[in-house]
Amino acid sequence: MSQDKSAEIINPLNSYGLTYVHEATIPGTNGESINLSDISGSPYWNSNWQKAILFCTHNSIYTVQKVKLNLYDNNVHYLNEQEKEMTVSNIVNKIAFYNESDSSAPVAVFEKFSSLEGGENNVFYQNLNTGDARLLKRNLVKLEKRRDAIMNKNIYSFSQHSKYYLYFNNSITALDKIKKANILSIIPPNDNINNWLKDQKNDLKNEEQVVQFLNFYNEQPAR
Repeated sequence: MSQDKSAEIINPLNSYGLTYVHEATIPGTNGESINLSDISGSPYWNSNWQKAILFCTHNSIYTVQKVKLNLYDNNVHYLNEQEKEMTVSNIVNKIAFYNESDSSAPVAVFEKFSSLEGGENNVFYQNLNTGDARLLKRNLVKLEKRRDAIMNKNIYSFSQHSKYYLYFNNSITALDKIKKANILSIIPPNDNINNWLKDQKNDLKNEEQVVQFLNFYNEQPAR
């Protein structure tokens, strides 16, 4: 999509306003700064470095060779020219991750929907399919802290759980559970939908079934 502009991200004074570059740390529960290496578990969607295309403010697009998405603070981590881990925040609106050996299609796409009804501010949602109707997934990462009396220090760890949302008619609706009644309360069923669900024996009870249904729905010429 674009030439490799990794070097521009490293420069905090470039014309695109990529000024939010700092060490790979996160704020603790009391405002203290904690190195990610001191926390057990992972805050990342994928702990491995991956090639990604970053869609940023001012309609700028960057191809970066080594990227990770931190789902705890929604910062984008990358390696600079000296192989030092850095982060950038706020200006990245969409990320498309790719396998190193195959750039024909992304393996995962994350996007912010801050301007839409129901979309949380500065939060990345994973698009599980494409089209006008989409299932979105958000992995919520929580920082846990406990006091180790023997070592006389705080011990930190990450925990994760997933929430699902439906993107439909340019708004986002949280799903308390993936189930048929919840999906069809947002997307009104008709005879075509009901017949397809029956023929496919699709109960809309899990992520895979909902994605299959939404792909079918998005392909219909008249809705």
